[in-house]
Order: sequence, then structure tokens, then C-alpha cells
Amino acid sequence: MDINGWAGTFATYGFITAYMLVCVAAPLSLRRRAALRPRDLLVSAAALVFMAVTLLGNIYPRPPAPYSWIPIAYATCLAVGPLWLAWRKRAVPALTEAIEHDPELAGPAAGVV
Repeated sequence: MDINGWAGTFATYGFITAYMLVCVAAPLSLRRRAALRPRDLLVSAAALVFMAVTLLGNIYPRPPAPYSWIPIAYATCLAVGPLWLAWRKRAVPALTEAIEHDPELAGPAAGVV
């Protein structure tokens, strides 16, 4: 068993996803501030392409099992996360309102797990 390799691979997908989201969000934030330059778009686009190539390189060609299951597990986690948040928003509306208002001050509401 190579739990360090499995966890490291799973974490790598998370880091790459986060970096890709930053590559998309940075130009949007700069545009909102009226500070977006063509160079910023070029750097973000290049970084996004490099991250996508890295992600695809980890998925294709398909690695041997059990590493071939990790992308499926990661995609499942990405799908379950928003579903869980939507369920929590319906179950405890005050919790998500507190998080939207100030995420640092919002602790779990009474009786919320």
C-alpha cells in the first residue's frame, strides 16, 4: 500500500484545480478594478494552459490501478461539495447567511454538524 502516493496524487489534483480557478479569477478581479492589461490576460491564459496540460498528463494515459481511480474519486468530491453546500443551505439558512456575511466569525450554528 502506498497511501502517501495516493494522498499526494489526490492533493495534486486539488492544487491544480485551485491554481486553475485563480487563473480565471485574477483577470476578472483586475477587470472589476479597471486594472486589466493584455499582458495579465496572456499570463493567466498561459498559466491556465500549463495547468490543464499538467492535469491531463496525470489522467491520460490512464495510470495503473489504484491510481486510475483517484481522478474519479476527486471528481466525485468536486461534485459532492456543492451538493452538500446546497443541502446545508436548505437545512440551516442562518449558517450560510453568516458565512456569506463574515466567514471568519461564522462558527457552526447551534446543533449543526
